[in-house]
Amino acid sequence: MKRNIFDKNFLRGVSLVAIILLPFLFKKNSLKYGLLAFLLNAITNGWMDQYLVYHKKLEYPIRFMPKLFKKNVAFDYLLYPTVSVFLNNITEKDGKRMTFVKVLGMILCIFGVEIWATKNTKLIKWKNGWKWYHSIIGLAIKSWLNIWVVKMIKSGFHYK
Repeated sequence: MKRNIFDKNFLRGVSLVAIILLPFLFKKNSLKYGLLAFLLNAITNGWMDQYLVYHKKLEYPIRFMPKLFKKNVAFDYLLYPTVSVFLNNITEKDGKRMTFVKVLGMILCIFGVEIWATKNTKLIKWKNGWKWYHSIIGLAIKSWLNIWVVKMIKSGFHYK
């Protein structure tokens, strides 16, 4: 029972940190691109996580609104989209190589937390052949694609 309380408090704590940080990540001059990055990431997270949970690759025993969702609502719609806005901000003026390095660094941090959560909490369970490299590759590709789409839309808005 104590483990479940810790897990729920941990989930609440990181969600609260994301909520507090989010307004500071939306720059005044690029609010629309920050919102675009956030929403694009949140929508695609929801789709991908729904697929993975439905096909029993991932399970979230402890999550927000367990009666409504089998997926991790906090990660899909708050935590990872917040990281996505941060990544879009710090890679805004970078070339491909530096963007690659920054995304890889952030993904490794997220992955470290995922490994810890998999081993020490009931927040996430890998099932049916899901391995650590699936998480890293999936997060990395999704983050790079998100940055690329936002950069493409930005260049379209400013193209003469």
